[in-house]
Amino acid sequence: ASWDDDIPRAVVILRNPLHAIPNYFDQMYETRSHLPRGASNRPENAELAQAAWVKWRDNQFHSQIMLYRRFVSFWMEKYLTAEGNRVYFAYEQLVDEETGPLEAVRLAPFMGEG
Repeated sequence: ASWDDDIPRAVVILRNPLHAIPNYFDQMYETRSHLPRGASNRPENAELAQAAWVKWRDNQFHSQIMLYRRFVSFWMEKYLTAEGNRVYFAYEQLVDEETGPLEAVRLAPFMGEG
C-alpha cells in the first residue's frame, strides 16, 4: 500500500475469527437496519437477525476468512526485518479480567519506545 512507509511500528490486535466475523455481521446488520448497537441480539430482533446471519454466513464465510487471512499475513510480513517494531495481542486476552492487565504490562514497554 502507498502508506506502508508511514507506519514504522505497529500494535496489531487480532480477534479470533470465530468471534470477529459474527460481530462484524452484527455491526453491518444493525447499521443497514437502522438499529442501535446490540439490538440484533435482543429477543424482538433475534429471529430476523438470525435468518439474515445464516444467509450472509453461507454466502460470505469463505471470502471473510480470506480477508482475515490477508490482514494477518500483511501485518506478519510487514516487519519481518525489524521484529521489534511490532507487537501482537489477542483481543480476547486484552479484554479478559485476568489476562488483560498482564497484556497491558506487555504493551507498556513497546509504547514507551515510540
